[in-house]
Amino acid sequence: TTKLILLDSLLQEIVMSECNVCVCGQLNPKLQCSNCRQEFYCSSRCQRISWKKHKPRCKPYTIKNLPGRGRGLVSIRKILPGEFILIDRAMVKIPTEEICSSKLSNYINKLDGNMREAFFSLSGQEDENVENRSRSIILKNGICLDEKYSGVFPKLSLLNHSCSPNAVWTSLTDPDWMEVRSVRNINTDEEITVNYIEDKSFMQDREARNSLLRSVWEFDCSCSECSGPEESAVINLLRQFSNRSREGLMTGDYLGTYKLQREKRKLLRKRQNQFELMKIFQVMAVLGTTLHFDKDETNKLFEEWKQHC
Repeated sequence: TTKLILLDSLLQEIVMSECNVCVCGQLNPKLQCSNCRQEFYCSSRCQRISWKKHKPRCKPYTIKNLPGRGRGLVSIRKILPGEFILIDRAMVKIPTEEICSSKLSNYINKLDGNMREAFFSLSGQEDENVENRSRSIILKNGICLDEKYSGVFPKLSLLNHSCSPNAVWTSLTDPDWMEVRSVRNINTDEEITVNYIEDKSFMQDREARNSLLRSVWEFDCSCSECSGPEESAVINLLRQFSNRSREGLMTGDYLGTYKLQREKRKLLRKRQNQFELMKIFQVMAVLGTTLHFDKDETNKLFEEWKQHC
């Protein structure tokens, strides 16, 4: 699946010189998909014929300037849970430890004209010194690729944060590439968001989350989870589930721990976190194996895992 996604993305990056539908032999067709601008056609008829096949691959978002949030990705049609949104390749890949070193300019100088323009269009501290400006852009827009490297992306780095996101980004086999998929229904004209601190913020309250966001990205979150009623009761209940699960594992109560994980998963509907959800399914899979669940029960678990993750 990963190879197919990568191939699809690479094909979309190539400017097509022939009609995508027919074999009329017409070169440089004048019509193109007004949405994704990646498919070309010699006539309106060819475009209509192609739409059913092209629709699933057609870019479901546009880039807009959003008040108080800078540029962001906004859906142009309804996006279903689990649907592929985009794939992107890092235009700058740098060892994290070298971001604040004098070696930074070596990575920036490798950018060609278009990528260089895209890089310096990202938000960062205004500074006439190119190295300082570049460092600011990477610190504000960089994404962790693995334990050693950070990357800046042409499109992914435009995604804004939400503590209650509607999408998630994940690494592919090649760590230079990342993809974005929806985690719930995204309505037309709704901003596509991800959680910058998903692996660190699950048990944190509103102030702790925003303190972390301020320290790195210099903003306070105003999403529904941060502007609505504080869900301290949910957080406390999740902490209790975690503590009781830990005790269950230590005492050998594997069935009780499995049931607690199922209840914890239900709570995630109120406090969505894809990173935590993945961990819950991993624990449940190990416990299910330990408890020797039958084939039907195991298949049911893995189908749920596939559906939600």
